[in-house]
Amino acid sequence: MSFAASVTADMLAIASADEFGEVLLYRPHGGVAHDVHANVARHPLTLNEAGLKHSQQLVFEIVISRDPTLGVTSINKGLDKIDVPRARGATAETMRVQEVLAEGLGSWRIKAVG
Repeated sequence: MSFAASVTADMLAIASADEFGEVLLYRPHGGVAHDVHANVARHPLTLNEAGLKHSQQLVFEIVISRDPTLGVTSINKGLDKIDVPRARGATAETMRVQEVLAEGLGSWRIKAVG
């Protein structure tokens, strides 16, 4: 097993719903929606980036495996969407993938807003 494959496998183990992760629905622009294993850092409502008075948005940081089956191999920021619940066990809401914050051998760290 290559080092990159090992890192991807480790990320899948960490993101497993049996461990620390959650199963989310990823909606690639122009592609087929599919489940991904991910870790979610939920932030409180924040002012939107335009700084408009009384305008807030949800901002979540999500780590997703680069695994081709249980993760994503490419991201179209601004176009892809992901369904994320505000809290574990809540109903998921569709959010836009706004930014790729980091890209590694085994995972992506993205910023999703809604």
